[in-house]
Amino acid sequence: GGKGSYEFIENLNVQGHAYFSSDWSGHGSNGHPSVETTFARSQLPGFENYLMYFMPGLELQYDSRDATAAPEKGGFYTLSFNRYQGVNRGGFNYNECALDVQQFIRLWAERHVLVLRTDWMYRDSTGGDRIPFYRLTSMDVYSGMRGFAQGRFHDRGRMVYNVEYRFPVWSFVDGELFCDFGRVFHEMSDISFKHLKVDGGAGLRLRTKNYFLARLQTVYGNEGFRVLFKTSQSF
Repeated sequence: GGKGSYEFIENLNVQGHAYFSSDWSGHGSNGHPSVETTFARSQLPGFENYLMYFMPGLELQYDSRDATAAPEKGGFYTLSFNRYQGVNRGGFNYNECALDVQQFIRLWAERHVLVLRTDWMYRDSTGGDRIPFYRLTSMDVYSGMRGFAQGRFHDRGRMVYNVEYRFPVWSFVDGELFCDFGRVFHEMSDISFKHLKVDGGAGLRLRTKNYFLARLQTVYGNEGFRVLFKTSQSF
């Protein structure tokens, strides 16, 4: 597929894109347990199906940060809509809406920064169709809940909140203290601040003025300790 973007006023971009993708799910292999040994087939829409999607979408993005690698003030806000339209078969079509809000607040001195973030995503089937079980929204280490393994929680929607304090350690090293909390939900009417999953931790961020290099984090959540080393930053 491909995409194109246009900045029609300062810092505000609109992006359109269209992609094709294909999926196949099947039985476990290489000694891994198969998913149908844990869940009933009725809970696994799309299992053992070959699905091809056409995915057009639109995204609005406003960026007022003073830097990309280590911003100290400003914000980064993204609102997107994507359509997942089956090409080779019907019954698995859905829409996706997502909102990502990041705010950076300089505190009492340079490089002392409070970071506030919220990340929402909701996938809604259309016309009685079903969402393939492996395409449900995930809440895990890759969606801001750093204390939980990849793919740990799934449902149609998620909401995640992050609070982080960053401070200088050395010229190109920042320390950080953070807390993440969130939950998944099935319908919009299910949104609640009850039964939130919570984690917290500390870490180090290696970066230059213009480039982020790596981060090392230790996190404790409801399911124990995790140590993360990443060469990308999610916010």
